[in-house]
Amino acid sequence: MNVVKGRSNKLSNSTAFSFLGITRTARSWGTKTTRSLQAHPYCSKMSPSNANTSFMRCMTSKAMASEHNQIAGVVVTKRRSTRPATSVVMLPEASLWKGRAKTSAGKSCNMTSVKNRQEWSTRPVSATLLRELSTASRTCRSVDTSGCHGNTSKIASMVTPWVPFQGCRVEYLSRFFTDSSVVVSAPTGSGKTAIFELAIVQLLKKMDDMNYSQNFKIVYKYLSRFFTDSSVVVSAPTGSGKTAIFELAIVQLLKKMDDMNYSQNFKIVYKYLSRFFTDSSVVVSAPTGSGKTAIFELAIVQLLKKMDDMNYSQNFKIVYMAPVKALCAERFRDWDAKFSRYGLTCKEVTGDSYETDLLEISHCRLILTTPEKWDSLTRRWKDNRGLVQVVKLFLIDEVHLLNEERRGATLEAVVSRMKTVQKTLRLDRHMPSHTFLPLRFIAVSATIPNVEDVAQWLGCDDSPAKHYKISDELRPVKLNKVVIGYPCTTASPFQFDIGLSYKLKPILIKYSDLKPTLIFCSTRKGVQQTSSVLAQQLTFEFNQEQREKLTLAANLIQENKLKALLKGGIGYHHAGMDLADRSTTEQVFHSGYLPVLVTTSTLAMGVNLPAHLVIIKSTQQYVYGGYQEYSETQVLQMIGRAGRPQFDTSATAVIMTKENTKHRYERLVDGKELVESSLHRHLTEHLNAEVVLQTITEHAVAMDWIRSTFLYVRALSNPRHYGFPANLDKRGIEYKLEQMCLIELNELSKAKLITIDLINISPTETGCLMARYYLAFQSMKIFAKVCGSEKLQELLSLLSECHEFADVQLRVSEKKTLNALNNTKDQECIRFPLPGKIKTRDMKVNCLIQAVFGGLQIYDTSLNQDATKIVRAGERVSKCLVQFLNQQPQYQSLLSAIILAKCFYRKLWENTPYVSRQLERIGPALSSLLAKNGKTSFRAIVESNPRDLERILNRPPPMGNRIQEAVRGLPYFSLDLEGSDNQFAKVTVTVKLLNPELVLRINMSSNEHCFTLLVGDSENRLLLNKRIRTVDMVLSPILVLSVNQNNAKEVYANLLSEKWIGLDVSATIKVSNLKHLQQNLKVSIDKIQKSKQSKLILTNTEEKPKKLKKPTLIDQIQEKHAGMYNLPGMKLKTNPPQNSTHVDLNKFQYRPLRKEQLVPLEASEKTALTDELTIQGHIRRGREKRKSKYGRDPREPSDIALYFNFPLRLANRGKVMS
Repeated sequence: MNVVKGRSNKLSNSTAFSFLGITRTARSWGTKTTRSLQAHPYCSKMSPSNANTSFMRCMTSKAMASEHNQIAGVVVTKRRSTRPATSVVMLPEASLWKGRAKTSAGKSCNMTSVKNRQEWSTRPVSATLLRELSTASRTCRSVDTSGCHGNTSKIASMVTPWVPFQGCRVEYLSRFFTDSSVVVSAPTGSGKTAIFELAIVQLLKKMDDMNYSQNFKIVYKYLSRFFTDSSVVVSAPTGSGKTAIFELAIVQLLKKMDDMNYSQNFKIVYKYLSRFFTDSSVVVSAPTGSGKTAIFELAIVQLLKKMDDMNYSQNFKIVYMAPVKALCAERFRDWDAKFSRYGLTCKEVTGDSYETDLLEISHCRLILTTPEKWDSLTRRWKDNRGLVQVVKLFLIDEVHLLNEERRGATLEAVVSRMKTVQKTLRLDRHMPSHTFLPLRFIAVSATIPNVEDVAQWLGCDDSPAKHYKISDELRPVKLNKVVIGYPCTTASPFQFDIGLSYKLKPILIKYSDLKPTLIFCSTRKGVQQTSSVLAQQLTFEFNQEQREKLTLAANLIQENKLKALLKGGIGYHHAGMDLADRSTTEQVFHSGYLPVLVTTSTLAMGVNLPAHLVIIKSTQQYVYGGYQEYSETQVLQMIGRAGRPQFDTSATAVIMTKENTKHRYERLVDGKELVESSLHRHLTEHLNAEVVLQTITEHAVAMDWIRSTFLYVRALSNPRHYGFPANLDKRGIEYKLEQMCLIELNELSKAKLITIDLINISPTETGCLMARYYLAFQSMKIFAKVCGSEKLQELLSLLSECHEFADVQLRVSEKKTLNALNNTKDQECIRFPLPGKIKTRDMKVNCLIQAVFGGLQIYDTSLNQDATKIVRAGERVSKCLVQFLNQQPQYQSLLSAIILAKCFYRKLWENTPYVSRQLERIGPALSSLLAKNGKTSFRAIVESNPRDLERILNRPPPMGNRIQEAVRGLPYFSLDLEGSDNQFAKVTVTVKLLNPELVLRINMSSNEHCFTLLVGDSENRLLLNKRIRTVDMVLSPILVLSVNQNNAKEVYANLLSEKWIGLDVSATIKVSNLKHLQQNLKVSIDKIQKSKQSKLILTNTEEKPKKLKKPTLIDQIQEKHAGMYNLPGMKLKTNPPQNSTHVDLNKFQYRPLRKEQLVPLEASEKTALTDELTIQGHIRRGREKRKSKYGRDPREPSDIALYFNFPLRLANRGKVMS
């Protein structure tokens, strides 16, 4: 043992007493030093009278140093004192010297901590005690001698001889004057800053000795960031000290555990994480809370590092795909804060707008989306190669959802498509091999027993995926699983679920440990009912801080029932709640102030909440009209919410089920249910999508696509699950899969979605629409039911039956509100009331759509959520319906579909009085005020006084001027229809933009805003369908079109805005009146020219034709109708008198539009005929007078010219609809 004796009263200014934990520089031994020693926690027993402390003795045990446990002590002795000398023996950290030491007599001696040093300070130092201390210092692992009284010289002499103190100082500090890296773990205040200063001095000294003249930097602040508890991701060049970061993290962990007196077992895993710094795809199955998110972050860092090493300068994207929007939102908040500062911009894409999302994600690097959204984006990946082909890392969270009925098939199809894209890139000969960066998949989940099957599916031939399965034994937080079975005395699962609510109290008392509890229920009504029962049975005692936090959160809640429950310490959460209420409830539970939270399965997936106890109340759920048991995946996800590493060290999960299913769930919690494919139940839609992408072009290629799916992998392993015989070999299973594909392809062919020509398969236009708008096969069958004459009401009823609304459920608690919206005498109802009561899902969808369009107040929060989801999906379905009917020749159904699609876009009816709601800064409340004051159209708003508008809205100037300026900038059109003078079958359509200058200046409608011009006739035939861009009309404000009409009584024209309500224009022309009038004039002229001669029937014989008697009025009318069709190319067949012979006229002289029976004239036509004959009589007599006087009529060259130049125009012009 080396003991240092200090005899000098002064030390150099650079001496730092690290042994004593004093960081300040001591200039002398005297009062200041004595006071510093008194201030030290281990010198609390020193008296102020010991001011003349003269020397210090330090002890260091060699025996303990050999065991890496040194005893460092300080003995302070009072000199020139008449009282017996006393000593204080101190150790820097008494908490480090714990254990049991044996005395020289063989008895065990308990070593105490710093807290018990007062007990030691009152005991005298005897020879026996000194011998015990000396023996213990050489034999035991730790000794605590917080304070002693006795002869200091005896203590020192029994330990070791004295050596100068200054030598010890030089020996200790000299360790840092080396070139080696140094890692120091020392208590706070022991002089770690001086070590940095010594290292800087050593560096400067060495550079001075070397005559080092180059530039250099000393980094201190950056490394200090790693002495935190936060996770750290570092991307740094090779050789910059990344290994030192690991060492610093280890030192930080050890230091923190020492400060916490952490005595539990722990492990530091390094080798496992290093496996992810590869280029291979990886599949990981690990317990909840084991750091699966960190694997994604490591993969991102690895990609960035590799691109940096390759000098990769091309565009790239990273896709994170999670099954629910809540997970995407959580990851976005986390990663946007982490990666955006390094240029890795993030974008959450979970909406229904294709064009908007495509534009936004083109400028970001990290895309967070759902399987359904990515499926809709990649169904046109060949049109957007810049989006899909640049994806270099594909992160799949909760990959066990392959087992789910609907989302699993979508997830499987999306990943298989990405593999196809990767294969296409590999075969691209134009891409240089040294710049090719392959696509890498990272898939994680907590419950994948057959992780090797998923790895086989994600891998490829030259780069198989690696898989790692971490058992639940390595779970960071140990989970205690409890299954409780209850006898079921009722046949109703709903009543059994209610009974379980009254059995929750003893479970909470037994297992909660006064920590947060999460209770899962199967229905929203069950959530609210369970919360009410718990509020009656439980009473929580809160401190002042908890009570204030809960009161503050309750004041932010809009729902009154939840507000009252939160103040009592109980909350509930489900998807039907208001988004702000859900967020507030999550935050208050996450902070630990809310003891109990009752929820549905919305919080069972990925959302990180600190629940110590998780209770699954009832294991049955209501799905598609019936109750069924939870799947193993759902149960494991729910119990996985218990025990998050950031918040807890232990957790408990309780499953409350029926007594007869108790053993099933006891086995189920071990996670033995295999993940299977569900693609075979949704093969039709995904096959059509691949045909549209031309991934599948023939039968053989369809089988190649099947081989790239998870369905193929699992069918080979478990054929019986997919309806195949268990004894089939690989070839037999492939044959069965091929037959399955052929059956679905034939179904698509029958529905005219694809065409099959021998072996070639190609998509139709309808099939392309189905893939582009992401519609189900059943919805396209419903579209095929459209006959063409549907009005708006009929088309809305048809659209409500689409499969896109299949997940909407009609709950019993909602029927009262829905029936009130449908038909109530005393309040405003929907536009097209439904017959009877609301009984089906289709009727609920229809009612909610009309309620949203009509601006009706929906007081049920759950119905509000459903209505938002329905309208969002309906907008996509209606757009597809418009494109589908564009291929049909019917006018009425297309007109109704365009109007309906615009209503979905604006969430208003086309004849709504709330047109002002479309303007910026005008919401439902202000729009209602304007409508009540008669401002129900844009024309009324423009013609108003701006001050009146401000008075109505209770807003200061110049808001009225701004509103009028916005309305004036909208495009206003006029629409005119005119019949052609010279051609009876032509109608001229004139479209004119009335305010091109204002539209160009204000440009309220975007450049992509378009109008649709539809022209149809009374026979429901579509004569013209033209899309007109507003920007084109600004450049050329007048558009004239000519339309052929085929013997219709009326022609209709509609100019429809695609986005704005209140700008539509329509016009109508009665074509039949024009045609009859022209024919009447021709008959009159013929009669005048023949000078009352009888009409003869031409014969093919040389006989003299018989002279007929004077025709009557009926004969004239019949002759007029017969003359209507005497056009070139027609063979006119009449019923001649008997014994008369007639000939067929030349086919070049007559060309009929169609053959039909003659009909008698209407009364108005008879009147018009009489008037025109009278007028022509006056004209004839005037012409005869002029001829007798001048020899010819100087006004007209001939009678034929008189007929053709007669001006005829209809007065019925197009009027603007308000």
